[in-house]
Amino acid sequence: MADHLAALGIGSPSPEERFQQVREILRGARPHSVREESVTLRWSDPSGAELWIYVDRSGALQSVQPHLAGGPRIRMEIQAVLERPEVSPYDGGFLCLTLEGGSHPALGGGYPVVFDAPDFPDVRGATLTTRHEVELAAFALDLSVYKTEEAFREAQPELKPLGIPGFVPAGMVGQLHGEAPSAHALMVGRALDVKRVRNQVTGREFYRITVETPAGPMDMVADPALLAEDPGVGDVVQAGVWLSGRIVSGEGGSGA
Repeated sequence: MADHLAALGIGSPSPEERFQQVREILRGARPHSVREESVTLRWSDPSGAELWIYVDRSGALQSVQPHLAGGPRIRMEIQAVLERPEVSPYDGGFLCLTLEGGSHPALGGGYPVVFDAPDFPDVRGATLTTRHEVELAAFALDLSVYKTEEAFREAQPELKPLGIPGFVPAGMVGQLHGEAPSAHALMVGRALDVKRVRNQVTGREFYRITVETPAGPMDMVADPALLAEDPGVGDVVQAGVWLSGRIVSGEGGSGA
């Protein structure tokens, strides 16, 4: 398993190095938005790594949310706003429906996606049923790579009915027990592009892999410790992921 920050090349076994990373990140963070009770700071790196940092009026750190910028956008329709007060007042996301990639294209529509929004306090008022372009990024929690579809089918017989590309909104299972859906999913698709990029603040590398999905390409980041060797273009990628998304444009206007 990997954590979200390790997927962006952030972290170290050394407490001293971690402390230095935090100092550099806070030094490079810039104000993004101001509310009566809190301020949002946004740190971004040339690698695409981002941290959205929430501090209250006393200057106390309240929440840190990672994101990956600059990836493909997927067109989606908002179905529900998901508050996460059990985490913090600044955490939340959306349940959306993609406009492409459903099992029955003739009927229109796509498939459900749940993502957490790093800028949630600024977009929590998004109108339901509005269509938006979403910069969606997957953070790999577990990752397997296969050279061929046959190798994938042989290694994962329980996933045999799943098409390639395939997407399963696994975080929606909790709804059966009255829980809010989480931003977790199972993805299977071919790698369309593979880069090993370096976080400029920490000097640590991470994978940035563009993976096909039924609704179009999506960027996924992963800690290199998850794999024994680099994946290649055309490989079949299977990953359990957490999804971060930014609404960047829509029918009612555009995001910043």
